Amino acid sequence: MTLKATEPGGKSGATLAENVAARLVEDIVAGNRAPGSKLPSIRNAAREYGVSKNTMVM
Repeated sequence: MTLKATEPGGKSGATLAENVAARLVEDIVAGNRAPGSKLPSIRNAAREYGVSKNTMVM
């Protein structure tokens, strides 16, 4: 899924990094990621959230 600042799930005016962080929290709360489990690599997370690797490092 590619995030855009104005898409549902992304807050208008928020940075891509803030939107990715919010999506990650949503995934954990929804049970899609178990608390305490390892996060994907930067490359895989960037692909999953549709952002650049630089955005994931932020």
